[in-house]
Amino acid sequence: MTDPIQQLINGFASFSEKRYQRHEPFVRLIEEGQSPRIALVACSDSRVDPSLTLDCDPGDLFVIRNVAALIPPYQPDKNDHGTSAALELP
Repeated sequence: MTDPIQQLINGFASFSEKRYQRHEPFVRLIEEGQSPRIALVACSDSRVDPSLTLDCDPGDLFVIRNVAALIPPYQPDKNDHGTSAALELP
């Protein structure tokens, strides 16, 4: 069984060699920046990756992942709120 940390290292090396350097959307995102047209709140379940299940390229989706895909109610206070921080415009 592969060590989990080594699995991440190997996976990143494979991604870098096989996909990143040869995949046009990555080059476009580097040169033009990102401006996804779709924001998606999805479950943080490790079995489901919205980009894979929706067949999207890198940069197509802005994904906010929360437990059960819940969005907490708006709270106009000075506390940190991860989901609203990801959704609200500056």
